[in-house]
Amino acid sequence: MNERDLRILRSIANELRALRQEIRSIYDERKTADSTESNKPVRPVPIELRQDSITESSVREYYAAENKERKSRWRRLKPWIETSGIIVALALAGFSLWTVLEIRKQTPAVIKSANAAKNAAMAAGDQVNLMRQQLETQAANVIPRIYVQPDGPPDGAQWPKAVLVNPVNAGPTAASNVHFVLAVNLIPMHGESVIKTLRKIDQIIPNLRGQSMIPAIDQGFPPVGLSYPFSLSSQEKLWITSANARIVIEGTMSYYTFDPKSVVERPICITYWSYWFKDRRSQGRYRNAGGSMECPQFNLASVLEDVQTAKQNQETK
Repeated sequence: MNERDLRILRSIANELRALRQEIRSIYDERKTADSTESNKPVRPVPIELRQDSITESSVREYYAAENKERKSRWRRLKPWIETSGIIVALALAGFSLWTVLEIRKQTPAVIKSANAAKNAAMAAGDQVNLMRQQLETQAANVIPRIYVQPDGPPDGAQWPKAVLVNPVNAGPTAASNVHFVLAVNLIPMHGESVIKTLRKIDQIIPNLRGQSMIPAIDQGFPPVGLSYPFSLSSQEKLWITSANARIVIEGTMSYYTFDPKSVVERPICITYWSYWFKDRRSQGRYRNAGGSMECPQFNLASVLEDVQTAKQNQETK
């Protein structure tokens, strides 16, 4: 170690001694100050409260309102009302439970009574149905009998000239207000469009006795009945007698039975067609290959087949 280094070390040692002495003096001064402060009497620190007028009035109003509420009648009655409400709720719950138990006890009896009422109602319904069936068997039963009355020479081709309505009451009791609403139309054999409306019928028969007809006696052919004539032109007669056109009678028939409020209504649809020819098998007499039938039974293919058969038997010149 040279002299330079020794000088540096001595300088550092001197600085440390000076620092130590300074720290020692600070410590002594602090200790002396603490002992002095401890010997002084302790006095409370004065606190100054400042309150403005707004805060003071608000506090006053708050305590006044609280004091008023504490002394109010509602404050005194509230506990009693709440207690009464709880008691009432418990009473209602008990009553509801008692009601449910009573209903459970009475349920079998109620079911038994309901079944008895149901059986009685079913028996009454069966009795009503039986009475209705008995009345229906004794009710009027009107059968519409509608014919097309022909016209023409006895030994030649004939064409229709009128519609005959002759209803029959097959029931034992009378029918009232037998009402016919019919339309007599001329229609092409191969179509459904109406060529001409020949007649419209709107007829009421006030009373039709049981097991009777209008008129009471119906003998032979043509039948007797209510006649509704119509006219045909020469061309229309030719169309009908040669199976190029047909007559369709369509409408309804209604009447009242034993019950004045019970009305029976039946649809009516009748088709008439004809084909007149001289039959070589009957010495040239005229014969008709047509007739009247219900509309659902009318079949154009069958009609054409009958016409073809008639043509095969027709006398040729």
